[in-house]
Amino acid sequence: MFIKSIFVTFIVLLECISNIASAELIKIMSFNIHHSEQHDGTISIASIADKIITERADIIVLQEVDDKTKRTNNVDQLAQIAKLANLKYYKFGAFFDYDGGQYGMGIISRYPIIDSYNIPLPDGPEPRTSLMTTVNINGKKLNVIGVHLYRSLEERILQAQAIVDYVKSSTLPLIVTGDFNTTPSNSSPTKYVNSTIDHGKDNTLMQYLTSHWTRLEKIGNKVSFPSGNMWDDDGEGQVEIDHTFIKNLDINSVKAHYLIKGIVSDHRPLITEISW
Repeated sequence: MFIKSIFVTFIVLLECISNIASAELIKIMSFNIHHSEQHDGTISIASIADKIITERADIIVLQEVDDKTKRTNNVDQLAQIAKLANLKYYKFGAFFDYDGGQYGMGIISRYPIIDSYNIPLPDGPEPRTSLMTTVNINGKKLNVIGVHLYRSLEERILQAQAIVDYVKSSTLPLIVTGDFNTTPSNSSPTKYVNSTIDHGKDNTLMQYLTSHWTRLEKIGNKVSFPSGNMWDDDGEGQVEIDHTFIKNLDINSVKAHYLIKGIVSDHRPLITEISW
């Protein structure tokens, strides 16, 4: 009986080790890059790529990306960032035509992107879409949605509802990350509450989102915009408006945090590390 008990324990340990070994360790970066414009007005795609390389990010969700516009020298920004970061797979989702090219968001991946769809969102003062990709991570499928909700509360709510409705029947693991222009319900009031920009303390929208998805709490400094003093010229405060949500994802561990050092945009990059 004693030998049998040891054998059973050994088998259980082997299964645990096997599960740990087969777990996928994935690092996701969400970053509003402000079309790669630096504080001094120069355009630097390399600075964005350097962040990706330094962090060894596997999936990168970028907001405010230019595609062949005159203001950014007619460059395909997403393709160039992917090339500089030595990452093969990427998809662009256009919001609208702009300045001779297009403006929108993009997703770059170390793993094959096997499907993508640019989800149309309700019309508002500025057209928006939400880019969804399906990524094949060593045989596991993961849906990744990039988000950049509009600044006004009414538009944010309608856009969030459209995204939730689009994926509500999917059973695939889901990560939704990006610039929600919305602070958590427990945030301290800032200059943006009640302002025309309205990155407000928006309990209604955050409660709606967390009723459908799980929001990942961040470790450490919880400020994402503006990214630092040089981007916050009036010195009136900063807010937490970039977030990651998950659904249908059985994770072994998770860690989310903002990158504080080396500011290259008006937002700080959001890093989410998961083991699943």
